[in-house]
Amino acid sequence: MPRLWIRIWDYVNRSMPRDAEGSLTPDQVYAVTAFLLYKNGIVKESDVLDAKSLLKVQMPNRYGFFPPNPEATTKNGNWKPNWNQGKPAAR
Repeated sequence: MPRLWIRIWDYVNRSMPRDAEGSLTPDQVYAVTAFLLYKNGIVKESDVLDAKSLLKVQMPNRYGFFPPNPEATTKNGNWKPNWNQGKPAAR
């Protein structure tokens, strides 16, 4: 699973700003990403993010994410809840 900050950077790069998607320069994308990480307490206000320093960012729940179970997805790749979780198996 790619690191979450990569997904954040990619999303900002492709979708911002509204009505002019993809028009931000790389420096602007790093600035928006840094702002989002700062507002969530992941980096300090004084930290400077660029291609090298972004690789060193440690996300708070980095060990708490697990790849989805292939059996828990539908044919189109969407997650489906396990409604039988906690219930005894049918006999």
